[in-house]
Amino acid sequence: MEARHRPIVWDASTAGRLPAEVREVVADAWRTRAIAEHRSVGLFATYAIDLAGFGAPAEFLSLACRAALDEVRHTEIFARLAALYSGEDETPPAGIEPMPDDRSLPHDHQLAREAVYLSVAAETFSMVSLAEQRKRATDPTVRDVYQTVLADEMHHARMGWALLDLLLRREGEVATSLRAYLEKEVPLCFERLVDLTFGDPSSIPEPSLSGELRTLAEGHGYIALQDQYALYRSAVADVWVPGFRALGLSVALDA
Repeated sequence: MEARHRPIVWDASTAGRLPAEVREVVADAWRTRAIAEHRSVGLFATYAIDLAGFGAPAEFLSLACRAALDEVRHTEIFARLAALYSGEDETPPAGIEPMPDDRSLPHDHQLAREAVYLSVAAETFSMVSLAEQRKRATDPTVRDVYQTVLADEMHHARMGWALLDLLLRREGEVATSLRAYLEKEVPLCFERLVDLTFGDPSSIPEPSLSGELRTLAEGHGYIALQDQYALYRSAVADVWVPGFRALGLSVALDA
């Protein structure tokens, strides 16, 4: 696992060459990501506890604990990037994001729902988004960051897909019940993902920058919310629907 953590050459950053208005937009993009990664620390920690309580195989518990540590590292990396562009110290606000919870659910249902919300939905989309942003990146330091974080996010996403596969491969009523539950719950999960990420898709704001300034900002990590939503729509057709079909789940997702 250590092999995927390549060094980040911070001295190679070209942030200081950007116009002030571009630096401000890019700093805000990395600041927002640092806050999101910081919130994910608590989510993965909660997920690890629930995995332990369920008696999940050790490899899943190990990956969940490692994911929480990855998110700490990502927070530090993104905050440092934000500081390169803002010229100020950047520290995410304190707080723990609550994991969706329903105490009336059987333990395996709750665990599967957490896997969907945290890994199958959020981390898979993060992987899709980061891969596209890495293609657009021109700054050497930003490319190093994408390479490191993208490798981690792939593991985080796969963990959730693998857990669903494990739970659904069980025999008898437990698997049948879970399958029926997920076919109802998964679309609700994705509605929540869209709401939290994009708000009302029909009223996504125009990009903060345009023309050459936008292209320049994209080279340093900025991506317009409109582009993000287009990536989401593509991922529904190309990633999630085929993935759920492979698990034997009949799930309708809006794209």
